[in-house]
Amino acid sequence: MFVRVMKKGYKNARPTETKGSGFIGYAICTYNDLVEQFGEPHDRFKEGPWKSGDWKTQVEWAFRLPGIKPTVITIYDYKSLNHARAIEVWHVGCKGDQEKISGFFIEHKIPFGR
Repeated sequence: MFVRVMKKGYKNARPTETKGSGFIGYAICTYNDLVEQFGEPHDRFKEGPWKSGDWKTQVEWAFRLPGIKPTVITIYDYKSLNHARAIEVWHVGCKGDQEKISGFFIEHKIPFGR
């Protein structure tokens, strides 16, 4: 399996690692801002392990932060009627240490709010 190392040790999470993550806030930025920081998102409409079972999300980025118990962060649209490229307020989900979230977004210069 291919895992791309992110800035400062963050890695892409696998689909199974995002199970059980829950909404914790919003990232305020454009689609292009996210692509510039993290690369292309997972297309939730395509066949494969990232396909959405409920069609509530179009795209998703997912990261695993290092630690004894890794923290998983997801950035995704949720029930948006807009095309993903037009979204400027993204949902953020987390599984694990929520204290790491703010630091992650500060490091990547993406505004985050709860």
